[in-house]
Amino acid sequence: TTPFTGVFDGQGHVIRNGIIDQVDNPYVGLFGWVEETGVICRLGLEDVSVSGSLDLRDYTYVGGLAGRNRGTITDCHATGPISGTRLIGGLVGLNDGTITGCHAAGPISGARYVGGLVGTNVEGEIADCYATGAVNGSLNVGGLVGSCSGTINNCYTSGDVVGEDFVGGLFGESFAVATRCYATGAVRGNWAVGGLMGSSSGIVSDCYARGPVEGT
Repeated sequence: TTPFTGVFDGQGHVIRNGIIDQVDNPYVGLFGWVEETGVICRLGLEDVSVSGSLDLRDYTYVGGLAGRNRGTITDCHATGPISGTRLIGGLVGLNDGTITGCHAAGPISGARYVGGLVGTNVEGEIADCYATGAVNGSLNVGGLVGSCSGTINNCYTSGDVVGEDFVGGLFGESFAVATRCYATGAVRGNWAVGGLMGSSSGIVSDCYARGPVEGT
């Protein structure tokens, strides 16, 4: 639970074939919690499996690189299976900081607030990022972000997204300002389902989706 407050420059290095299994930790990832002054850059995780609690009573933050980010993450990527219950993302579980020039490839699985790149974005900034992995959850499930506010620019997704309610190729539920984004994967759900967003009360411009959609 002690946040990371320094600067970590991976200098382009990659960590491969790792396992992070922390079912008793609320912040799960290579970095559990990145605070406002924290900076992570030029680092890759490949074929790294990350798992948090599967108990629906737990409220955890699970991401390949970081469970929660309040700082700055740039030029990083994560590939490998990510699993947990709530706030599950291929790169970051909960973002209320800045993420730029990053990508993730799942598969990603959880219950609620599940995204290919970020589980939930709370007034954070995400720019020049993409996610290609399959995403599977129940509520608030998105190819890029499960539930989103803040600003999203120049991002795309190509993985298939499967959920129940509030399911979208880009966002499951959006209150964000999204510009120049697109989604190409198949989307399937029950209610509030969309190729781009399951539900949106934000602002969307220069965005599109072209994958098949199944649901209402």
